[in-house]
Formats: sequence, structure tokens, C-alpha cells
Amino acid sequence: MKNASEDPAMIAELLMLFRMILADGEVKPQELATLRRICRDEFDVEEAAFPALMDFVDRMGTGASELQSVKVFRGFDRPRRIALARRLLSIAQADEQLHRHEARFMVRMLDILDLEPADLAGAGN
Repeated sequence: MKNASEDPAMIAELLMLFRMILADGEVKPQELATLRRICRDEFDVEEAAFPALMDFVDRMGTGASELQSVKVFRGFDRPRRIALARRLLSIAQADEQLHRHEARFMVRMLDILDLEPADLAGAGN
């Protein structure tokens, strides 16, 4: 696992993924399981390290402004921005519903990431 404290881009990504879980006002087990899978498979986070990582991301997110996150995300290459958007969508769809607040958050993130809905083709699995 990368050391999250040394990777502001990873912190920003994980923070946005966690915020998607909270977008509809409740943490659903399916969404949390999807985030755990993403952390394990795509960020090489061991299951035992997940709770500590989420605590760290939560603490870091308290002081992070949206402008700081936008700056980080705009520095990502296009494939990485698309990957983040697809991860966000997979979390939003984990409970097989796309709630109004999740949809709004997704639209806002697509704008921040300078992407279109068509860029999400193949997402959600």
C-alpha cells in the first residue's frame, strides 16, 4: 500500500469516494463494501488497514477545501479522472439505487473532473 500521508492525490481520491457514500445521508453496507473493494483492488489497501485509512482520510478531509481538491483532480491525466468517476458511480450504484443527492454529487464531480456522462460507459460493475 502506498503511504497515504505522502500522497495528497490518493487522499483526495479517497475523500471523494467516501463523500459519495455520505451523499445520500446514510452509510449503506453495500456502498462501504464497494469502497473496501476499491481500496483493496485499486489502491492496494489491506483489509486490516482500512479503518485506520478511513480515519486518516476523514481527518485530512476536514481541512481540505473543494478548491484544493479541484486543483488536484485537474492535474490528473484523463484516464485517471475517468477511473475516479467510474469508482464514484460504482459506489453510488452499489445499493442498486441512484439517489437524488448521489446524482447531484456525480454531476458536480463530472464537472470538476472535466468529463461527460458518456465517459462513464462500462462503469457500475
